[in-house]
Amino acid sequence: MSMLRKMILLCAMSTASLVVSAQVMQCVDANGKKTYMQTCPNNTTKQKEIEAPPVVKPTASTQSAQKKMKNNEKEFEKRRAERLKSEAENQEKEQKAARDSQTCTDARSRLALLQSGRQFKRADPDSGEHVPMDEGQRQSEIDQLNSEISNSCK
Repeated sequence: MSMLRKMILLCAMSTASLVVSAQVMQCVDANGKKTYMQTCPNNTTKQKEIEAPPVVKPTASTQSAQKKMKNNEKEFEKRRAERLKSEAENQEKEQKAARDSQTCTDARSRLALLQSGRQFKRADPDSGEHVPMDEGQRQSEIDQLNSEISNSCK
């Protein structure tokens, strides 16, 4: 049984002795239209007293139960917010790990190509032409890739 249902049942049971009954009449007019009132008007053709649902007066116990229920709801919302935050952090960590893994794979692949001894060309930033890579550029890129590998490959 849910916590909310238990609290409602507790409230209902604790206030059962404080039930106040009100008189309710079923009034039928000349057109057959039914209305429900405490007293029927003079033009009513039929009237019948019916049992009304009880009216419950609030007590200290129902107020404390309501307060406890509100506190439970606040605690639930707090736990829910914490869980959602934790899930978002975990998802962010997983995405970072996937990016690092891809960076690692790419860096190792480029490093293997640079260390193979093949001649490589780079796009010249000024002219846009492909020019052969000299040994200094090659070694600089190898150092950069080694740095990437040490940072992203764990």
